[in-house]
Amino acid sequence: MEQPDLEKEIGRDVQIVNGPKGFLAYYGPHKTKQEFRAGVICDEVGAGKNNGIIGCRRYFTCKPGQGLLVDPRKITLLPGDVERKKRWVERAIHCRKLDKAFAQLVKARLGKKQQTMGAPIQVWRKPGKDG
Repeated sequence: MEQPDLEKEIGRDVQIVNGPKGFLAYYGPHKTKQEFRAGVICDEVGAGKNNGIIGCRRYFTCKPGQGLLVDPRKITLLPGDVERKKRWVERAIHCRKLDKAFAQLVKARLGKKQQTMGAPIQVWRKPGKDG
């Protein structure tokens, strides 16, 4: 089975083979695996397994239980709403800009000495098995 190129299909309605319908929210490399993954926001809350955050990395954003990160070969593209795709692409671009700005802020703040920082930046991390 050949790896599909879904980069230009972000926002498109999809059907996961033997799974729920939704739309493509992410297509790109997986953090730990050397493969590409497709992030799908399911039409129904509860049909997914996550909220777009997998292994402490945000791939996309959705409600808890609405997101899936799957092998792109399990995706079937459906004819869909062009306006929804356009809105999603604009939202994704905006989120990337926010992420980049936040990362620059953190780097700038952490680069200064502790005395000049004032209140330290706190990053929330999901608690591990130890609490």
